[in-house]
Amino acid sequence: LAASPSTLSSVFASAKAGDSVVLSAGSYGSFKGGSKSGLVTVKAAPGASVSMSIAFNPAVNVRVQGVTVTGLDIGGASHDVTVADSTFTGMALIRANQMVNANVVLDHNTHANQNVCSGCFEGRVDITGQGSGPSGVVIKNSTFGPGGNADGIQTGGYGVQILNNEFTGIYESAGIHTDAIQLYGQKQTVIRGNWIHGTSSGIMAPDGGNQELIENNVIDPGSYPYAITLGADKGSIIRHNTLPDGACAWNLRCGIINLTSKDSANPSTGTIVTDNVLGELALSNGSSGAGQDYNLLQNGALRGLHDLRGTPTYTGGAKPTTYAGYALKPGSPGTTNATDGTNRGINPTTSTDPNPTPTPTP
Repeated sequence: LAASPSTLSSVFASAKAGDSVVLSAGSYGSFKGGSKSGLVTVKAAPGASVSMSIAFNPAVNVRVQGVTVTGLDIGGASHDVTVADSTFTGMALIRANQMVNANVVLDHNTHANQNVCSGCFEGRVDITGQGSGPSGVVIKNSTFGPGGNADGIQTGGYGVQILNNEFTGIYESAGIHTDAIQLYGQKQTVIRGNWIHGTSSGIMAPDGGNQELIENNVIDPGSYPYAITLGADKGSIIRHNTLPDGACAWNLRCGIINLTSKDSANPSTGTIVTDNVLGELALSNGSSGAGQDYNLLQNGALRGLHDLRGTPTYTGGAKPTTYAGYALKPGSPGTTNATDGTNRGINPTTSTDPNPTPTPTP
């Protein structure tokens, strides 16, 4: 089904489950979608330059593909919605207060050169609100940066999954504090398989962690020493991550996991830190953990019986240029002796997407 800026509304309204609406070049204004009984794909024609803002409230069974997204706002009871293979020039907001297992997916997109503005949320992708169960919001296989001072992703959602993304070249400026991933008011976030490098910071949650799962990530934010900060955490799991050591700001070493609290009366407790390659594990303001063991550390205290002190060697050399290059080289300290018998740090072959995006019907 062919559509132009003047006909998209009527063509989409007539589209049936399994149809693809193919867009000619042009600016499409605000696309509001709608509810369909089965998947309808809206995509740019080969070689066509298509731009639109997306405003779904609600939309059901809609996939948008291969466009320039000038802004995105998904809310209400939207579900089974995907935006893929697209370039975001504006912020993306997902209002998840009515979403439970909604399968709202951002996949294989780019989010570069975005700055915080007076009327914006702080993240290039920002998830707000919580329903009665895990939201089903997934951000995966995308690139955040380079350029701009907006956070990569900020989430206050329930069970948001942040999978297999790259965050690079995201730096604070103009007095704006900038994080690759910021958690604020969230719970049960899954952060898996991401590569964070050349950024102002890594994973930042000083105001509280709540049963988050942080695994199989490479976090090397450059000169900032604290790769992961969890404040007032309750029972999160940090495992199989690689946080490279090095010389960082304030005469500190890099690659630090920082379990802390802004209030000593509410310290981090119950956090499991295991099977990581890191610079150091730091505990402050009365914070403690439920299990800290089987880590390969270069600095700081060895807190577990099976912790090792040593310098890792990577398959990609001293300074790998890919995510997979941070896997331990055979013979390195930490190989084949994690709790699961694999290598400590990342295991790239296990960083898979548990919910692959279905192939749309042509």
